Amino acid sequence: RDVTPEKQAAVLRILRCEPTAFYEILQLPRTCTDAEVKKAYRKLSLLTHPDKNGHEQADEAFKVVARAFGILGDKEKRDRYDETGMDPDDRMANMKTQ
Repeated sequence: RDVTPEKQAAVLRILRCEPTAFYEILQLPRTCTDAEVKKAYRKLSLLTHPDKNGHEQADEAFKVVARAFGILGDKEKRDRYDETGMDPDDRMANMKTQ
């Protein structure tokens, strides 16, 4: 499991993002299509997957990418995220907005 400069840069960039900055994590504009979300996820998951990337924080970065895809790849969750700017699966954050 090698750590190329590209793989290291991807891990470090992702971990510097706010945990709920899902568009920033996937490097997408808010106007992106579902196909663009899937394409960005596939690209970043290959760069950060712990089996492919030997960086010590690759596992953590991979989980962040998967989380972003879990929200932006689900139409209902993405719509809620776009409305509130908060993680639709975060129960505590959602209770504060009600």
